[in-house]
Amino acid sequence: MQVSSLVLLILLACLALTGCASQPEQASEEEEYSVGDPWENWNRKTLKFNLWLDRWFLKPLAKGYHYVTPNIVNRGVTNFFNNLSESTNMVNNLLQGKIKNTFVSLGRFLINTTIGVGGLFDVATKIKLEEKSEDFGQTLATWGVPSGPYLMLPFFGPATLRDGLTKIPDWYTDPATYVEPGQDNIGLRLLYYTDQRADLLNLDSLLDANQYTLIREVYLQHRADQLRDGVDDLEGDDDNDEAEETEEDYIDDF
Repeated sequence: MQVSSLVLLILLACLALTGCASQPEQASEEEEYSVGDPWENWNRKTLKFNLWLDRWFLKPLAKGYHYVTPNIVNRGVTNFFNNLSESTNMVNNLLQGKIKNTFVSLGRFLINTTIGVGGLFDVATKIKLEEKSEDFGQTLATWGVPSGPYLMLPFFGPATLRDGLTKIPDWYTDPATYVEPGQDNIGLRLLYYTDQRADLLNLDSLLDANQYTLIREVYLQHRADQLRDGVDDLEGDDDNDEAEETEEDYIDDF
């Protein structure tokens, strides 16, 4: 399962306020830094709604979960959902023609599912088989599909128009989608979002709803860093002959 965008929003805000991510002025000239924001009025209102939702629902739920859950259990739950996301990584690596990374994702899934007891333990990372995270938005970027405007989605958080639409195919590459509809499916989703949010509770004091512009720019910069992975020309810029190496992914460190 991919990281919740609402949870990602919270982390991006914290990264921006603590200086963990470099400022956009220092970024290379990738497509995401020139993304327009024609729907800013809508986006600002949606940001306030998402933060309200987090304050009154997701955060209290995460605090209760964190209080009753031992660290070893919390880590196991996080590993379990990270392991499920390998199916999305595998499909999108394949669609992007990254055959080696496709087999890395497959290997991680098989190792962590078997030796890692259903994904509760991240054995693959310990043996230096690192995650190769990809999603359908990144796949479309490699196919030359433009990002479109910046968009703040209700419930899901920051995106671009392209990335927002690709949440649909990503949904179908998530194994949790195929759990029989009902209480089990709802419970699994709720556990995922709660676990993701609980991991960020210690950063709450840094979150400021007034940091709209900084949150937007840090998100777009982070997204551009992801898209640089093996992509020479996202928008047809003939002057850009070489792609820069992928920078450290701060989000994945958490």
